[in-house]
Amino acid sequence: MHDTFLFKRISDNLAALCEKEKIKEITKVYITVNPDSHVTEDTLRTELQSNIHTLIDKNIEIIVRNKELEEMTAIIHRVEGKK
Repeated sequence: MHDTFLFKRISDNLAALCEKEKIKEITKVYITVNPDSHVTEDTLRTELQSNIHTLIDKNIEIIVRNKELEEMTAIIHRVEGKK
């Protein structure tokens, strides 16, 4: 259940970054999460396509790294996209 909130926070923050950086479509995202979370490339792709589908390139490359972080924490390292 707690990963639902983490997915939502990731989606919201990516949408805010796109607005700030005037990115119309995300083509690549690099993110780090706690290894105990259920955030993987596949689960994140599904969530992003559901939550912010208008900002997601159909061939988006998602790179998820695991690192000992606090629960419910994700670090978005880099977002690439079409402006």
